[in-house]
Amino acid sequence: MVALDIRFNLFTGWKPAILRAVGWLLRTVIVLLSAVTVFFCGRVITGGMVNTAGRAEAAVMRDILTEHGVPEDRLILEYQAQTTKESFRNIAGIVSVEE
Repeated sequence: MVALDIRFNLFTGWKPAILRAVGWLLRTVIVLLSAVTVFFCGRVITGGMVNTAGRAEAAVMRDILTEHGVPEDRLILEYQAQTTKESFRNIAGIVSVEE
């Protein structure tokens, strides 16, 4: 919009001073709205990159087990995995199964 205004004088080319002022006001509003949009889009994108589900699911299970009498010092929480498959791989490195 600003580029079109500069090229074709859409807003600032108006002759009366009040119309030029309105043109500059419109340009300012467009730029500010664009900046706000970019800011909030960035916040949404970066907020989506944070994985809090793994910590919350492990903490919930810890709370359930401790409520049912399992001592907390007997629990090992695995926070690194992003998927169930990764969780199984990480746990396999921690515990050993005897047959």
